[in-house]
Amino acid sequence: MFSDPIIGAIRTYTPIVVGIALTWAAEATGFVIDEASSSTVLLVAGGLATAAYWTLVRLIASKVPVVGILLGYNKKPTYNEASPQTTTNIVGNES
Repeated sequence: MFSDPIIGAIRTYTPIVVGIALTWAAEATGFVIDEASSSTVLLVAGGLATAAYWTLVRLIASKVPVVGILLGYNKKPTYNEASPQTTTNIVGNES
């Protein structure tokens, strides 16, 4: 249904959205810290929540594949190996 780059993007950004939602929920439920450190703490908490969510879903999905849908799309993207290509460097010489 979707191309591999779209599937990859969905599976990348879904845990980020979940991490943001978890961080927002913590703040909304009264997780209060001082003004000076609130931005840093919430940023770190969001990053850790995102990483933990992704790791947990990947581990469970390795045993129960249907759980992979919690990454936004159940199918893993497949990428073809890049073929060697001629590149042009900044001065226009081929390498």
